[in-house]
Amino acid sequence: MSTRTQIAAAIAGLVLIRTAPARADGGGTPAFARQTGLACSACHTHYPELTATGRAFKLNGYVYRRSDSLQATNPGGQQNLLLNLVPPISIMLQTSFTSTQKAQPNAQNGTILFPDQMSLFVGGEVTPHVGGFLQVTFDPQSGQLGIDNADFRYAGHTTVLNKRTTFGFSLNNNPTVQDLWNSTPAWGFPYGSSAAAPTPAAAAMIDGTLG
Repeated sequence: MSTRTQIAAAIAGLVLIRTAPARADGGGTPAFARQTGLACSACHTHYPELTATGRAFKLNGYVYRRSDSLQATNPGGQQNLLLNLVPPISIMLQTSFTSTQKAQPNAQNGTILFPDQMSLFVGGEVTPHVGGFLQVTFDPQSGQLGIDNADFRYAGHTTVLNKRTTFGFSLNNNPTVQDLWNSTPAWGFPYGSSAAAPTPAAAAMIDGTLG
């Protein structure tokens, strides 16, 4: 039996100094919240599961925006430039405390890892119909840097039998990461595992063992 306390904090990747008053709806929050101008609770129930608003945002390719941007159009009125004024970057630092009822061989019981893992997130609109999400994670315990989760989407709309229909495709690196509810194994509990405590040696292939 193990007891594990895990703290994960997502903070903005960049700190901006602005002369204009700060806005409460998006300042200092991760990339998607900055892009949409929405609070995290608008898209998430309990993290990482999604509300109807969050599912619509993901289904439509992460492209909805209300953030400040630099835009330009050609003489025909078509948009030919769209640049974020704030880079779509966030970081996450994860620390942990692990204590087992029985001490493990060659391991100190009551282990604090700081940091346990560090992740860089890049995500948001690329074009009006294409957007994505990329998580790159560094594990200090193994010294490895790798792509954790990636999901890039194209989405469009048409009418089928007088009903508005969304179509598109997802290019991702992890089965079930494309789930619109964020409730399948790629997003399921436990969200992290201990580097010090024993863990089950067997699992279904779809449950993260392919990565």
